Amino acid sequence: MQKNKTNNIVFLKNIESNIIEEAIVILRKNIKLENIENSDMNKNIDILKEAEIIINQRISSENYKFEKYKFNKLENKFKKIKIINIILIIVLVLLIIF
Repeated sequence: MQKNKTNNIVFLKNIESNIIEEAIVILRKNIKLENIENSDMNKNIDILKEAEIIINQRISSENYKFEKYKFNKLENKFKKIKIINIILIIVLVLLIIF
């Protein structure tokens, strides 16, 4: 992890994730972590935890949208197949009658 002191930017590399290779976290200006001990390691851990929570929420939201898209796509295929089956049954009945 690298930290740019002038712009409050944290570069996250070598993240243990199968989805994210690296990430850039931009921190808000004039926000201080004074309630926690003055150790830089604790501040970095808190920043990492918050970034991880936000990234996980974003990934789960994207997964939900993708699953909804797949469901709608399958539903449309089902409707098309249903219509084709009805047409084929009508044609079969007409062929049997004539």
